[in-house]
Amino acid sequence: MKPKSEKKILEEYLKHKGNPDRIEKRYLWLSNTLFTLSVLFVFFYFSDNLKPAEGGHLLTFAAFTAGTFFGLGIWFSQMGTQTGIFMKHMSTESIEERLQQLQESK
Repeated sequence: MKPKSEKKILEEYLKHKGNPDRIEKRYLWLSNTLFTLSVLFVFFYFSDNLKPAEGGHLLTFAAFTAGTFFGLGIWFSQMGTQTGIFMKHMSTESIEERLQQLQESK
C-alpha cells in the first residue's frame, strides 16, 4: 500500500474513533435501504407486470439487482454491527505512532 493511501485511511479511522455511533447508524440506514430496494425488486420480479417473452432482459435485471442489493445489505449490516466493536478496541496510540512514522519518512 502506498504511504499516502495508508495515511488517509488512518486519519479517517482517527476521525471516526471518537464517535463510532454516527458511522454505525449510517451503515445500518444504508443496509435497511438496500434491503427495502431488494424486496421491491423481488415483488416486481414476481409481479404479473412483465411476461418473459416481452421483457426477458428486464426480468433478468430485476433478479440480478434484487440479489445484489440483498448481498450489499447484508454486508453493510455486518459493517454496522462491527464498527462499534472495532472502534472501541483499536489503539489510538498505535495509529498516531504510525502516522508519525509516515510523516517522518517523507
